[in-house]
Amino acid sequence: MRKYMLFLIFLIPVIVDAQQDTLMKQPGSGRYLQGSTAGIDIYDDGTFALYGYATLLWGKYTLEHNNISFVPDVPKQPFVMLGRKNTSIKKGIKLTFAGSFNRNGLTYVKFDAAEMMRVFAEGYPTGESSFTKQIAYRPETLTLAENYDQNFYQFNTNSFKLPVHFNDFLLYYAAGSSEQRPFEGTLETIGDTVVLDTRWGKFEKQTEVKDVEWDTYMKRSKKEKSQEDKNTVFYFNDQLKSATGVNYLTEEPSIFDIKNYTLDPASNKFIRKDIYKKGVDYTKAKVADYHDERYMLSYERVPLTSQSATDFVTGKKISKALFVNKVSSRKKVGDEPVLIVPVTVEPPVKIMPTKGIPPESGNKN
Repeated sequence: MRKYMLFLIFLIPVIVDAQQDTLMKQPGSGRYLQGSTAGIDIYDDGTFALYGYATLLWGKYTLEHNNISFVPDVPKQPFVMLGRKNTSIKKGIKLTFAGSFNRNGLTYVKFDAAEMMRVFAEGYPTGESSFTKQIAYRPETLTLAENYDQNFYQFNTNSFKLPVHFNDFLLYYAAGSSEQRPFEGTLETIGDTVVLDTRWGKFEKQTEVKDVEWDTYMKRSKKEKSQEDKNTVFYFNDQLKSATGVNYLTEEPSIFDIKNYTLDPASNKFIRKDIYKKGVDYTKAKVADYHDERYMLSYERVPLTSQSATDFVTGKKISKALFVNKVSSRKKVGDEPVLIVPVTVEPPVKIMPTKGIPPESGNKN
């Protein structure tokens, strides 16, 4: 089966049945492939999926005669925050930034009414899947902003009020990409083949070749997409592997079901019932590897408080950064520590598996 690395999706999916939600039997509907590396699925319900290496995005289309207009879906806001109570943190808060903050243009952060600063200093090393920072005080609000030339959002700045019962936060940045721009296509019959011609090249409609595993995956992904805005609670292990109920290496149901876990109040961790023992201190218990689901953490979505537009063109230059290149263990009195601790943990990125072949190093989900 073809192997695809899928676009960053941080919201937790649900298990779906094998019933096809939308068929591809109407004129123009179907699966269009470009060799073995890319494709466009066009569904009867007016939705489509564009996929290829490092990309999977959904959207809507309109068909008029032989002309198709594709409008990819764009997240409602550039930033998302999830939070939980971490009983091992005695002072301040912990922030974990997904690696996209350091890979897509300039991103900024502000605590309360303090001066806005860059999340990463210029030249800060990339390559990690996420970066963690603990600050010694507790701000009431946190503001994130982007200065990116492919901005898709009317408001590039999001502010969040930190819930008083949370002190451990996951932050995600949905940077825009050229694939999310609307595009046009035309349908043409060449011999016995229907060809879809787009700015991404030509795709040939498939008539006989079936890919059951890919069909199953796409049906699941489409169902997940429809559930995105409804999810408010998310489960991860401490290496930030999302607990989905599906093992994406085998496409088989995994062990995870929250009903199989017991909440340990002292550690605020969910412990699998078959190993849970009363009286054991699970505060420092960690999973052995990325796919270990013995201990799970529950995060909740932090509501957006406000959104606005920040002008980075005419505004003053911002040089201060949260993550700086010079690492120091020295602490400032009354301020956050300047020790930078990048950690190798993986945000919930789904990878389409290939039979018998494990995912590439660094892409574990």
